[in-house]
This record gives sequence, C-alpha cells and structure tokens, in this order.
Amino acid sequence: MKPIELSAEAFKEYGKVLHQRSDERRMSDNDELTYWGKIAEFELPSKISTGIMVARRREGGFRTFERHFKTGEILVALDADAVCAVGRPTPERDEVTDVKLFYFRRGQAVFLSPATWHYVPMPIASESAAFLVIFASGTEDDDMSFADLSAPLMAEVG
Repeated sequence: MKPIELSAEAFKEYGKVLHQRSDERRMSDNDELTYWGKIAEFELPSKISTGIMVARRREGGFRTFERHFKTGEILVALDADAVCAVGRPTPERDEVTDVKLFYFRRGQAVFLSPATWHYVPMPIASESAAFLVIFASGTEDDDMSFADLSAPLMAEVG
C-alpha cells in the first residue's frame, strides 16, 4: 500500500493533525515569535503522561495494531520521517478496518482519537525515529488493546 501525505482532510477519520497553520489561527506575531493557537482542541484526563518512543526499521510491514479506549494519543515525530499505519476507531469490535498509511514527517504531530487503531511507525530512510508520546497517565498499564491483521500490510515507499 502506498502511503499518502498527512493532511487534516485525509486524517479526519482517525484524529486531528496538529501541524496545520493558517492566518485565522495566528494569535501572536511579533519580533520574538509567531504563535498559532487552537490548532486542535480535545479532551485529556487531568493527569497526562509523556514518553519517548524510538521506532526501529523492521522487516515485515504492519501486522499488529493497538488502541486505547480511555484516551486519545498525541504523537510528535521528533527526528526522522516515518510511515504511520492507522485504522478507523472501532470501539464496538476488535477488528482493524479502513487502514491507511500516512507519511509522518519530522516535526509533524497528530492526535489519535480514542479507539483509533495504530502501531509503531516505521522509519523511512533511517534505522530509527524518535517520537514524543502523550496520553493519559496509566495508559501503558491498563488501556491497551491489540489485534493482528490476517496478513502484514507492506508500505510501498520510494
């Protein structure tokens, strides 16, 4: 499957893209900074957790997916480009559906809606890629659900 470029329109079934800037969202613009506010709004619990995930280049494509019911998840690509696989949120069943692959460029960020299927992004041109991960505190301990595809999904990049 060929990945597509990340955009608010293409990603809307899975969550929100946090890197879109426009003049209407520019809240401050002076000699010291330009600030775009309210790029996206979403609910997070009162206590959140941050982590750093280092994704490694691997053979075999995407097969395993995870989701979180109690919280959404923010992912920020810190130092390298990758491909991210996401499936439509299916809170009522354990089936991964409507999977799309997105290019996830260094510096881009997304909010994955609760119950959105996803897994570790795959670095494109480097052996590893670091991501900032933000979600509800305790998600790693008690809000992880997994499912496997019947066959691996291969990313056609290049």
